[in-house]
Parts: sequence; C-alpha cells; structure tokens
Amino acid sequence: QLSRQVEHRSDKRPQLADLRESGQIEQDADLIIFIHRPEYYKKNPSPEEEGIAEIIVAKQRQGPTGIVKLAFIKDTTMFKSLSPTYSGTKRVEPYEPEETEEEEFSPDDYDLDF
Repeated sequence: QLSRQVEHRSDKRPQLADLRESGQIEQDADLIIFIHRPEYYKKNPSPEEEGIAEIIVAKQRQGPTGIVKLAFIKDTTMFKSLSPTYSGTKRVEPYEPEETEEEEFSPDDYDLDF
C-alpha cells in the first residue's frame, strides 16, 4: 500500500519511500515492482502518454532495477510489449509478433536414449 506522498509530487511516479512502513518492506523484500500510468493523473494526456504503462522495478536483489514501458489496453486491463518502432512520439501500437509456420517434427528426428 502506498502512502499519499506520491500525490504531492509532480510526476506521481511511486518510489520505495512511498510504501507504508517502507523500511521493513524494503529490507525484507527481494523484489518490489510498481505499475505507473502517467495518463491516469492527467486531464489531457499527450498522445505519447496514452496507452503507456511503466513497470518500475524499484528493487531486485538478483538483478537490475529500472523502468520497462509497455502498452496498456484499458478495455481489457492487459499489458503488451510495445511495437519495436515505438519512439515515444507516436501513438502506441501493441506489438504483435508475426506468426510463423511451425515445423512439424517426428520422434525419428531426435536421437534420444531412453
């Protein structure tokens, strides 16, 4: 649960200090992740902010921290990868990988010893 400190900042991006009783949580947790949607806090979000969610990895004992931007589809509450051509100046288009024809393999294709 977040404290109300986040409401008083201009960018509204959550930080570890915003967690209630954050000292204990921060000390005990191996991984702390926040979801932030800039458009949620704005009356008139810019086209670059529409449909974007930030996954903020604030703490991770076994790896890097940082921000991952994803497409957020509000109607279905779904997150998807951004289009590989997303530059921050275009309207967001969820990335849909091209379907490839799968090869069929038979058991004879493998040299397995059971």
